[in-house]
Amino acid sequence: PAKIPGEPLRGPSPLDAGGRIVYRSGDHRVSPNLPRELKVLNVSASRKFHFYCLGCPKNVVDGERMLALLDHAGHQLVEDAADADFAVVHTCGFVRDARDESLEVIRDMCRLKREGQLERVFVTGCLAERDRERLAEQCPEVDRIIGVFAREEIATLVDSHFGASQTEDDGQLLVL
Repeated sequence: PAKIPGEPLRGPSPLDAGGRIVYRSGDHRVSPNLPRELKVLNVSASRKFHFYCLGCPKNVVDGERMLALLDHAGHQLVEDAADADFAVVHTCGFVRDARDESLEVIRDMCRLKREGQLERVFVTGCLAERDRERLAEQCPEVDRIIGVFAREEIATLVDSHFGASQTEDDGQLLVL
């Protein structure tokens, strides 16, 4: 999971030996409390993603929740953005230095997209909520700006950008 504000996922791997994300809060393992109606999507649709979390401890908790949702949808977390199909930048929008750092990371991910190393860039968090229009104007390569109140829909929103959706009845993936 996200470690320190301003740091990408580095250090001990957030994956266990079976390749599943390990959720930690401090030194204790915590449950992501996924909704029961969420279904695991077809593994063949799984994509690799990079997650960069900036900001306060609340952002770390929200980031872990989004990691759980993406993992549950069958996506695989990778440490290096250049190895990912998509990146999620979970931003802070309250402290000027944090806003500046968030914009710097977003621009880095957009550069990787322009260079063909990433297919999609998603921006979430407080900066996405507060400065949506300005962010869209400054970083047109961003595929989706997801405010704080839509974080529970992260997997659905990501999948929709790759032409996939989940059926209501069996959880299988449909290509649209």
